[in-house]
Amino acid sequence: MSDTSAEDRALSEAFRMTAFIDILGWGSLTKGIPLLTLRHMKRGERLDAAEREHATWLRGRVQVAHRINTGLREILSELHGLCTPMNDVVGAPSAVHFLENSHVTFVRASDCIFAHSSSFQNLSVFASELLKRGLDRGILLRAGIAGGIVHHADDAVTGLSDVRSRDISLFGDAITNAVHAETSVPGSGVRAWFHRDLPALFTESFEPAVQRRRGRRSELRWWHDFHGLWSNGSAAEYARPVEPVWLKSTIARLESGQEFAWNRESASGRRRVKSTIALLHEVLGTPRSRSKRRRRAKLRR
Repeated sequence: MSDTSAEDRALSEAFRMTAFIDILGWGSLTKGIPLLTLRHMKRGERLDAAEREHATWLRGRVQVAHRINTGLREILSELHGLCTPMNDVVGAPSAVHFLENSHVTFVRASDCIFAHSSSFQNLSVFASELLKRGLDRGILLRAGIAGGIVHHADDAVTGLSDVRSRDISLFGDAITNAVHAETSVPGSGVRAWFHRDLPALFTESFEPAVQRRRGRRSELRWWHDFHGLWSNGSAAEYARPVEPVWLKSTIARLESGQEFAWNRESASGRRRVKSTIALLHEVLGTPRSRSKRRRRAKLRR
């Protein structure tokens, strides 16, 4: 066997489906606090009225961040079965064992989650459940999905007393393409956008999971009944179908629920909330424009 074929095999074993999932609006939670106020707080100095107002505002934002962090950890814990490897794949060098290694591997840092798997089905269910369950907990998440090479290294950091210090490297075109896909439609809300090159790889069995948009843009139908579509896969048990009652209640919470109030406070947050509401109306079969006309007609009566 030639060196070239060995190198090709190594590349094929590194082929993964990837998702980049982002918490929308995370950066705005602490944006706008003057550094001088924080320095006065650090030194225990007396704060003036404006600084006390800033401090109160910041405490509220930190509480929101803690709520989001707790909710996201709960979701990832609920999906642990999708992220559990088979017993015989650890360290297995062959492509056969690699292809059996279909569980989802993820790395979360702050508002970003990088996930990869050899299984499109498992990755799709993982991403879709994050988006759905995020909405249940008042969290707006947007995903980009791609495919390609992934090199994932997680080395132990020795000689450091703080166990939170980690040395993780994620490299490959699948990683960067997933990030580009997630940011490809600025202002969009809870969506899972495919990288433009990915749909060419889809087989007929994947098509029900794909929503084709104008041009080359496509997205994962995260609201789809994946349990019914892929009932023969292990990921199906984690897939929750979206019912009309859930769509209606989620729309109502997005419009006026307290858990999304901080999103609606900023112009960018309102755009993302409205984008999500419009999509849910589309899924429900009641276009947002028609819903608006009905509400305006009621107000005129």
